[in-house]
Amino acid sequence: MSMTEDATVDGSAPARCAYPGCGQPPSAPAGPGRPPAYCDDPVHNRLSAYRRRRELAGQSGPGAAGAGTAVGRAGPERAVGARGRADALAEQITALAGSLTQTLDAFAREMNALGDIAATEARVETVEAEAAERVAEAIARAVRAEQAAREAQAVQDESEAVAAEAVGVVDTLEERITALEAERDAATAARAQAQGALEQARAEAAAAAEAARQDAEERLEALRAETAADILPGAPGRGHRRPGGA
Repeated sequence: MSMTEDATVDGSAPARCAYPGCGQPPSAPAGPGRPPAYCDDPVHNRLSAYRRRRELAGQSGPGAAGAGTAVGRAGPERAVGARGRADALAEQITALAGSLTQTLDAFAREMNALGDIAATEARVETVEAEAAERVAEAIARAVRAEQAAREAQAVQDESEAVAAEAVGVVDTLEERITALEAERDAATAARAQAQGALEQARAEAAAAAEAARQDAEERLEALRAETAADILPGAPGRGHRRPGGA
C-alpha cells in the first residue's frame, strides 16, 4: 500500500500530489521538517484526499461485491476468480502490515529527531486509525470474496450430486430395459417352441387318428367279409360242410 498521502518512508518528497487522480507535483518545502505531500491546490489536503479515497472505494466496493455474489450463483467456472480476488486481498493486507511498520518507524524517527514525542504519539495514533480502517475494508472485501467462493463451491457440489444421481437413475433404467428385453426374447422363444410343439402334437394326433381310422375300416371290412361268408354258403374263403362228408 502506498503512503504518499503524507510522505515517503525515507522522508523525501513524493513525486506527485497525494490527492487521488492529481498529477501535479507537491508544494515546495517551506522549511525544515516533513516535505509537503499535496500540491498548491487548497482543496487537495489530507482530509479531502481521505474522503476522495473513501468515495472511490465506495464506488468500486459494492460493485465488486455484487459481482462476486453473481459469480457465486453463475456456477463453478467463476469460483476461481473469486478465490483469486480473495488471495489478492490477503496479499494486500500482508503488504499493508509491512508498509505500516516501515511508515510508523519513519514517523517515530522523524518526531524523535524534532523532540516532539507528543506529536509523534498523536501522529502514530492517526496513522494507526487510518491503517486499521483500511485493513478492515480490505478484510471485508476478502470476506465477501471468500463467501462468493464458498457459494460457488456449494453450487458446484450440488450440481455434481444431481448429475451423479441422474447418472445412477439412467444406469438403473438401462439395466431394467435390458432385463425386460431379455425376458421378452425368452418369452418369444418359449412361445415359438410351444407353438412348434403344439403343431407337432396336432400333426401326430392327426396321423394317429388317420391310422386308427384306416385300421378301423380294415377291421370293419374284414368283419363284413366274415359275416358275409357265414351268411352266404358259397362265399369264398369259408369252408362249408357237405352232407355225409367227413
